[in-house]
Amino acid sequence: MPLTEWADPIAGDARQQGAHMLEVTRYSHFLHRRRGVGSAGGRRCVESVGFTVGGYQWAILFYPDGDDNAPGSSGYVSVSLALVTRPARVRASFNLGLVNRATGLPSFQPEDTTAVFDNAACCCCRMYPYPYPIPTCRHERKQGSCHGVPRLMRRSELEASSSAYLRDDAVTVACVVTGVTGTALTSSPGAPEIRVPERNLHLHIGKLLVSQEGADVTFDVDGEAFAAHRIILAARSPVFEAELYGSSSTTETDDAHTVTVRDMRPVTFRALLHFIYTDSLPAMSHLSMDEMRELVQHLLAAADRYAVDRLKVMCEHILARTLHVENAATTLALADRHGCDRLKHASIHFMASSSDKSEMGDDVAIEALKTM
Repeated sequence: MPLTEWADPIAGDARQQGAHMLEVTRYSHFLHRRRGVGSAGGRRCVESVGFTVGGYQWAILFYPDGDDNAPGSSGYVSVSLALVTRPARVRASFNLGLVNRATGLPSFQPEDTTAVFDNAACCCCRMYPYPYPIPTCRHERKQGSCHGVPRLMRRSELEASSSAYLRDDAVTVACVVTGVTGTALTSSPGAPEIRVPERNLHLHIGKLLVSQEGADVTFDVDGEAFAAHRIILAARSPVFEAELYGSSSTTETDDAHTVTVRDMRPVTFRALLHFIYTDSLPAMSHLSMDEMRELVQHLLAAADRYAVDRLKVMCEHILARTLHVENAATTLALADRHGCDRLKHASIHFMASSSDKSEMGDDVAIEALKTM
């Protein structure tokens, strides 16, 4: 699966897909321990906290020296996705990979895996079915409830001094889950199922931006007016909070309810407001690659300006995944200007390892690297 589909919030149905990361610190400690955190039935594994996708709870399992249930995995790092919801039978597609700690980007398998996760009920779960399981239940996890990659990487390769995946005795596993369909089972097959609706707060808040109902501030961006709500902006951005509610807050027009925003394009400010109200980027499928990158570059600067940290990281990710010999140097300069260490490292790595250095121009690459 392309990484853009893994982490790009503008693609896919949030209710049926999601991603999670498990960071394993003290790797050597778990490697030599007989029973690791979250170990089940004597297997040495590290288990992530639960995360929800498609209405079901999931967890990542990390085996530093192979999965006992997977013959031939000894000497390898194994990773699995486990269905935590019990009792349930779920069909889902997933992908697992280790994160390159130099670039911060995962290295997924070439293709997704589709499997049926069958998490049968134990005696506790028959008495207290999902979503009210007994928290202390330690019954062995059924083998059919876990699927993964038993030979993800040789331990010798992971532990090599040149490895980019194991740094400071820590390794990170990334997982994406998509296409979730299934049934939460109960002890009475004929009983009606009560499903909790998906979270939709962002939809209701987003409607306020469109309807402008209750808007109490207007932003003038290069002659274009944007109506918004002070309390929402202040809750999402400390800069907006200081600007709109601080004791020294001032406006640049005679109207006390109008704020002039300088040095920003209307399309950028519109995208910034969309993220603040919906926690997602606006649709960009109609833009060309160059247009999309230009908008994301301006949006990164806006996110840095207004301290919207999650948006800033999302923009870094998109720019890192669309690096090219023609834009690597300018992307590096942008990252350095706005304090984007992850994007800066990704740009440097791309420029240093690109097979197309001749197309980039050695003088451009070298001078850009010297200024960092």
